[in-house]
Amino acid sequence: MEKEQLRKADLLTGFIFFVFGLWVVYEGLKMPMAESYGGVQNVWYVSPALFPLAVGTAIALLGLGLFKVALSSVGASNAVTAVKSLFVGENEDEGITSEGNFRFLTIVILFVCYVFLFIPRVDFLICSLLFLFTFINMFHLENPVLFRKILKVFSLGVVVTILFFATGIDEILGGGEGSHPGDWLTTAFLVIMVTYIYRQVKGNDQLMRRFKHGTIVAFAAPFILGPVFKFFLLVPLPYEGSVVEFLDMLWYWEF
Repeated sequence: MEKEQLRKADLLTGFIFFVFGLWVVYEGLKMPMAESYGGVQNVWYVSPALFPLAVGTAIALLGLGLFKVALSSVGASNAVTAVKSLFVGENEDEGITSEGNFRFLTIVILFVCYVFLFIPRVDFLICSLLFLFTFINMFHLENPVLFRKILKVFSLGVVVTILFFATGIDEILGGGEGSHPGDWLTTAFLVIMVTYIYRQVKGNDQLMRRFKHGTIVAFAAPFILGPVFKFFLLVPLPYEGSVVEFLDMLWYWEF
């Protein structure tokens, strides 16, 4: 990357690291500083909060320094334009919105949603099926227009899922034993994705053939590897919800 383009990127990078450092400090302040445990008084300099506070402060200061250096190079009046150029670029093959970078960012978004949103809250087999089905069909169909349509539908489903958990609806609906409302929501999400993509490829023999291949792989992978890890290798899955509980009943015949 040329120095001028590098300084433009430093504006955004420095700001992100500054905000991230402040967030680490904020979370560190939630830890106890000087508390009494079992009659023993712990002083502040042995607090577990010191490490995240020190690291967060250092990250924030370094990010602020990087932002300041970049700002002095680019100029305060050109800062907004410089950051904008990172996303749109001067030509259609440059910037984050170029086709290559857009596809890469899509992969990142899919993995982030899978790892941080679905895996901790939804049955591992269900969320893995949703992830694989979406991922495979987005790229295996090799259709740029359909690629963006699938991303839009998936993004809408992610927003609904975030609101579902953030507003506490899952806790309200999940009062009973063995109730997993997040599993039902994600299953409905999966059904919508399957129906939508099927309707998009229906009538096109080539796309339909790719859709069938991708769907078979997406369904087979989690329901083969999941039980192998769970019942043969005895490795617990990250979140064992409704599907895993049903497989438990089948495996141990608890009917």
